[in-house]
Amino acid sequence: MKRYAIALFFIVLLTSEVTAEGQPNPSAADFHVDFDGIIMHFFHDYPLFTNARAIIIEGNAMTLRHNPTLITPVAIDVAALRDATGQPVFCDKEHCRVKIYGYDIRIGTEDREPAPSSLMPDSSFVDWVPNMQRVTKGQIIGAATDDLPSGPIAGYFELLGVRLSATKFDIKASFYPDTANEGERYFADRVTLVGTVAAGSAACIQIRSAKTWPLWQVIKHTSAEPLNVAVLNHGTRLQSNGEPIHSNRHFVLNKKLIMTTAEFPHVCPSDGNGDDDACPGGAAKRLVKLEAMAGCANSQWP
Repeated sequence: MKRYAIALFFIVLLTSEVTAEGQPNPSAADFHVDFDGIIMHFFHDYPLFTNARAIIIEGNAMTLRHNPTLITPVAIDVAALRDATGQPVFCDKEHCRVKIYGYDIRIGTEDREPAPSSLMPDSSFVDWVPNMQRVTKGQIIGAATDDLPSGPIAGYFELLGVRLSATKFDIKASFYPDTANEGERYFADRVTLVGTVAAGSAACIQIRSAKTWPLWQVIKHTSAEPLNVAVLNHGTRLQSNGEPIHSNRHFVLNKKLIMTTAEFPHVCPSDGNGDDDACPGGAAKRLVKLEAMAGCANSQWP
């Protein structure tokens, strides 16, 4: 019988350029992917971590809106990205952005080969990404294994690489209700996938959609630098500085993908400043500090 592992990530994108971690001599073969927002990681055939993918969840039309977005370097084949996704592409001097809807993403090479699949979550991922099976006793919907996303799933990102790691948020929090008695703990602030494609090759984005099926469309990276990509799922509410607000109220979106009879938990910071009515004192104290709290949707399966 197949076992499953899932991780739901609500993490903050570091917008500065970074090179692939652990590489003493970064090259065009290296890649680095940051995940931001409600991202569910689905590990098929756990604990081998083969066929692992990130699942990007659609938001609700009115109450829990967000904008699933793929962020790429500007030095990519913009026309190929537009054609493969079927979506408009918007670029500035440094990055290009395209809506994630109805397509699958992975890193590979220009000859359509995928990146190596020797994925190993490190201790930071294990420590700061909590175990949701103990909390909800739920199961993932069957659509998570389809070739192309549908229903509540906006997109996939295939987790091909070397290491899946996390950084912790600066305050502790706990599940509410805490049915598994996990107590106060750190949650992940950011989750990152890094890796290297075949020596002498350049890492590039590959996309398959209804427009390209059954082929993976290659989106060439035209720079000799490592490939840096991000997946964002920002909410539509804005802070005073114009930046999107992250909110743990988006945590309930994960119920779209989980079949469970248990009450789906919220995550409440230890300082009591909850932005969710489900958190003790949350209705009276809605601070940007909590609303920017990554980690409120982080989990692991099993």
